[in-house]
Amino acid sequence: MKQFSRVLLGIIFPAMLFWTFTGIADDNSNHGNNDNNSHAIKAVLDGFQQNPPVFSAGSGDFTGSLNSDTTGLDFTLTYKELSSNPTTIQILFSQPGNNGGVIATLCGATSNPCQSSPGSLTGMITASNIIALPEQGIIAGEFAKFLEVIRQGKAFINISTTRFRNGEILGKIEWRGNSWNNGKNQGNRSRD
Repeated sequence: MKQFSRVLLGIIFPAMLFWTFTGIADDNSNHGNNDNNSHAIKAVLDGFQQNPPVFSAGSGDFTGSLNSDTTGLDFTLTYKELSSNPTTIQILFSQPGNNGGVIATLCGATSNPCQSSPGSLTGMITASNIIALPEQGIIAGEFAKFLEVIRQGKAFINISTTRFRNGEILGKIEWRGNSWNNGKNQGNRSRD
């Protein structure tokens, strides 16, 4: 039995070293995406990521990338099959599964209403979009802290609707350069 263990160890250990040093086991790899933009973000939205979870046929996809001078985050959001029209679309700063504060509003103000479902939203988030969250250490306009919230996995995109005021669908924003994850994540919602 000892001989078998030594042989097995002699095979497994070198294989693990090979995978580690060649990047096969690297969690920060492309995961099949040929786009080499290390500043890309992504979120997949659904009702089960809300806190509490929501039964909804709604879904959404949020993608974006940091511009070359790192002063803005270009994004595209698409959503469909919501139970009613979106009232606000916001980015929240929170732990997974907890309620969080609003750090940026993408639409929902009188001057910037959200499109009906199905819909899409394209734009750029800059320092002027960052909302103060003093209880969470964010001052209005702190774009660098907003990016750090995303890098740390504490940013969620939330779509609130007429029927679900606290949020119908939600998705965790994943930073590709830091723990990119193609799976679903636990969600949260904003405080009222």
